[in-house]
Amino acid sequence: FIEVRDLTKKYNGFTAVNAISFTVNKGECVALLGPNGAGKTSAIRVITCFSPATGGIVRVCGLDAGRSPRAIKARMGICQQEDNLDPDFTVRRNLTCYARYFGIPQGESVARADQLLDDMGLTEKADSQIPTLSGGMKRRLMLARALINSPLVLVLDEPTTGLDPHARQLIWKRVRQLMQLQNVTVLITTHYMEEASQLADRVILMDNGKILLEGKPDAMIHQ
Repeated sequence: FIEVRDLTKKYNGFTAVNAISFTVNKGECVALLGPNGAGKTSAIRVITCFSPATGGIVRVCGLDAGRSPRAIKARMGICQQEDNLDPDFTVRRNLTCYARYFGIPQGESVARADQLLDDMGLTEKADSQIPTLSGGMKRRLMLARALINSPLVLVLDEPTTGLDPHARQLIWKRVRQLMQLQNVTVLITTHYMEEASQLADRVILMDNGKILLEGKPDAMIHQ
C-alpha cells in the first residue's frame, strides 16, 4: 500500500535520508523509530508529498508521489508533529473548514466533524477557541482533522510528543480502533519504543538517515 524504494532526501548537500527501502501493507501499522535527527520526518515529508525526493521511488495506493501528489493527498490523512490548528476558528470550524479542501459538502462536513469530535471526546469543546484547549485536546483535534476525509492511509508524525500518559493512552486507543474497525493503513514516526510496541505491527529503526533494523516490536525489544 506504501512502497518506498531507495528513497534519498538531501538538503543543501546534507543527506537526511540515505537510500532507504520499506513497504507498508494495507491495514498494517508500521512505526519509524529513532532519535531526533534520524531522518524520520524528512522521509514522512516525501511520502506525504510535501517535499520532493532527491532520489528513489515512493508509491502510495499505487500512485507515484512525484507524479500524482494531489491524488495521494486526497487519500491520505496527516497528523503533523507541530500544532498548526487555526487559532481564529472554533474547534468544530477547524474541522469543517479543512473538509472543504476535499470537496466535502457543508452538511456532510458538519456531520463528520460532530462524529469525530464525539469519537475523540471533544464534543463539549466544539464551540471553544483553540487557545483554551490543553495539549492533549489539541493533539486529539489534529487527529480528528486528519480523519475528516475518511483516509485510506493515516500518517502520524510524533503524535504524542509532550503529552501526559493519560492523553497518550487516549490517542493510542483511537488509532487502534481505526486499524481494527476501518482497516486504515498507518505509518507513524516516534522516538518512544513504548509507543511503537503499543501500535505497530512492524518497527523500522532509523538513525543518521539509514535503516538499522526492522522487525516485530517484541523481537526488536528483545534484540
